[in-house]
Amino acid sequence: MKNIGLISCMLFISCTEYELSESKEAEVGSYPMIDVSPSALTFTQATIGNPEEDLFTISNTGNADLNVAQLELLGSTTFNFTQMGNPIIPPGQSQDVFVVYAPTTDGANDSGSILISSNDPDNPLIEVPLNGMFEPEGMPILQIEPIVLDLGLATIGSSTTGSLVLESVGSAPVDLTSFSLTGTQFSAATTEAWPLTLDPGESTLVDITFAPSSSGTFSETFTVDCEDPASDPTATINAATDDSMPIADCWVDPTQIQPNTGATATWYGNGSFDPTGASITDYSWTLVSKPAGSQVNFPSGTSANRSGFSPDLAGDYTARLVVTNEYGISSEPCEATLEAVPGQGLW
Repeated sequence: MKNIGLISCMLFISCTEYELSESKEAEVGSYPMIDVSPSALTFTQATIGNPEEDLFTISNTGNADLNVAQLELLGSTTFNFTQMGNPIIPPGQSQDVFVVYAPTTDGANDSGSILISSNDPDNPLIEVPLNGMFEPEGMPILQIEPIVLDLGLATIGSSTTGSLVLESVGSAPVDLTSFSLTGTQFSAATTEAWPLTLDPGESTLVDITFAPSSSGTFSETFTVDCEDPASDPTATINAATDDSMPIADCWVDPTQIQPNTGATATWYGNGSFDPTGASITDYSWTLVSKPAGSQVNFPSGTSANRSGFSPDLAGDYTARLVVTNEYGISSEPCEATLEAVPGQGLW
């Protein structure tokens, strides 16, 4: 009996020290933050038998390790990329991902994307569009960066501002004459007088302002009207009022369970909602803390609820839920804790 008491005490001290460490990290806000630059790649020089290579950089601007779980190619198989040497990116560091475009037909106009999955609680999925086309001599091409501009949150009566970079990436000058927005919640202002001609390699800025007069979540399309090339480049602008963020609602059932017995618990997030009525399109669950030495993983999937979680050691298991609405606006994190208690403790 004395040995059992000593072991229980040691387990309690170990778990307590781990919980204090996790609590300290939570207090200082230890989260990974992913940044991808550039946000899209355009290939214009490749021909059959002469592929073109470019790269984008994945950086961790947070203060905890960023785990890039998967890079997945979507769309045309004329694109290929090199996998990362190490999926773990420490704070302040980055890794390059090289992409190759190899067209299989003359004059091809291929498109695809690379889907990046990571443990960033606010941006668990990021898509990098890929465009491949052959650029005849003297073709003007205008690129807008970023292709999705998120202006975040603003209170009614205040404003928030961001910028779009318009760059001439072809081999001939681009003539800028006019632009348009699909709604009235955002306003755009050029930083130089238009009409404006951009020589290859030159760029200009357009400032976008969100000054809400009503509550809600908003998304509009910014389009530059171009006669040549024929396709008009666009960018999406998202913003919301600060009382219209989606709300993550999470819990676990049961809240206590005996470890290493096959007993399971279910984590619930189906009570999450958006006060504006927008649809919740993503439920991102992350196991943020567990007892030292535990090898258990959080149930995979994309649904609101995750079942079949079976703890392997005594102690607390805390999971975090972040939900995202149809406009790409994410909620504040919600956390729920499951306590794994040995059989003697349950008695």
